[in-house]
Amino acid sequence: MRDGLIDIIITSTIPNVVSLIAVHFNLDELAATELFYQSKTYSFLNDQKTGFWHYSPIVLFDIFSEEYVNNNIVVPEGAC
Repeated sequence: MRDGLIDIIITSTIPNVVSLIAVHFNLDELAATELFYQSKTYSFLNDQKTGFWHYSPIVLFDIFSEEYVNNNIVVPEGAC
């Protein structure tokens, strides 16, 4: 069963990550949103068992950036 509080955290985190993606990669919000929703980073964030919901938007952006640029998921040590 999914935890409602975790769902709220995830939902409120996504816009911040998308904004960072848009600014950093010079994209409009729609393109940044589509990129994020198609990423493994988003998939892991949306799976409560991974614990990605603990990460700040900046850490999630860093993970996404590594995935986007190098096709690799790297979770920084001490990111939780």
